[in-house]
Amino acid sequence: KADVDSKVVEIVEETMDGIFARANFDLSYDISSGENGDLVIEIFGNDQQNLIDREGQLLDAFQLYIKRVLQHR
Repeated sequence: KADVDSKVVEIVEETMDGIFARANFDLSYDISSGENGDLVIEIFGNDQQNLIDREGQLLDAFQLYIKRVLQHR
């Protein structure tokens, strides 16, 4: 397993914390590295059902937003 860059983790943490705070979501997350060194974010909490409602559109939006934030930093 390759480690995820600490700067990438910091950017993701800042972004996720900001989104959750502004949206008033009761959610937490864990960040780890996947098999190929990919970033893995596990989201859990009382509002996690909101992420998968409507066929997971909000979760898809989070994934796209995090990807864009990382590409432009």
